[in-house]
Amino acid sequence: LEDKVTGEWIDMEVVDGYTYTPEQMGDVHDRFVLHLNRVQQVPTSIDENDMQGAEQGITVIGKDESVLVKIDAKLLINGQASIEVLDTNGHLVNSITTTSSESNLALPSVSGMYIVKVSAADQQETVKVLRK
Repeated sequence: LEDKVTGEWIDMEVVDGYTYTPEQMGDVHDRFVLHLNRVQQVPTSIDENDMQGAEQGITVIGKDESVLVKIDAKLLINGQASIEVLDTNGHLVNSITTTSSESNLALPSVSGMYIVKVSAADQQETVKVLRK
């Protein structure tokens, strides 16, 4: 958090809280600037732009009522991959084993958050997707 009047920078990850008490009441809309740093990409929708795991050779893309899983062919040379879809309580709602580099799994018809676990060779990826 940057205070443009005092020039002070407050690291909100380090400080438990920050209290601001104005010297006088008024409308100063540009005093504070909140600077955000990307720490981890967390999917918040099932748009095609929500991809996870690409750097490990496993990509999970939420698409409408399904999940597209792409697995690098190098990870499938010595065997199969397993893909599981779980609800937020950890109950298995769909699973397959595959030797294909692209698999499409249906999400349940109930909207909500689902967890997709992909295991191929020594790689494992777990991603949350939202079914609208």
